[in-house]
Amino acid sequence: IQSFRFQFQSELDDRYIYLRPNPASLFEKNPFLSETRNTNINFGYRSSITINHTIKIPDGFMIDFLPKKKQIVNATKGLSLYRIIEVNDDSSVVIFRFKYEVQRSVYLASEYEEIRTFFENILTLNNEKLILRKK
Repeated sequence: IQSFRFQFQSELDDRYIYLRPNPASLFEKNPFLSETRNTNINFGYRSSITINHTIKIPDGFMIDFLPKKKQIVNATKGLSLYRIIEVNDDSSVVIFRFKYEVQRSVYLASEYEEIRTFFENILTLNNEKLILRKK
């Protein structure tokens, strides 16, 4: 287990704070950009990455919009991303849990489109924002 401290960039205006709380460093862009693929896809090894992080709501703010928990799984269930979001009882802390799994190290070229779509869906998820509003 390793622990890290991150600072998330936020957008601010007079009444709102907009945060992208997703681990964008994992997926800043889709690595599968081509329309087609002629060779197998080799991830090198099976892997599982779990990221837990906590966001403390600043004093004077409240949660205006909270992204929903989400599960993205490809058709063969070999690739998955789970996002679980919890809020503590007094709504002062939001806990995000992400789990990314690659169940097979090699995928066939014929599976390329579903893998490409899987990563496109992750990038869409990464754009969802936690919105905080001044009380």
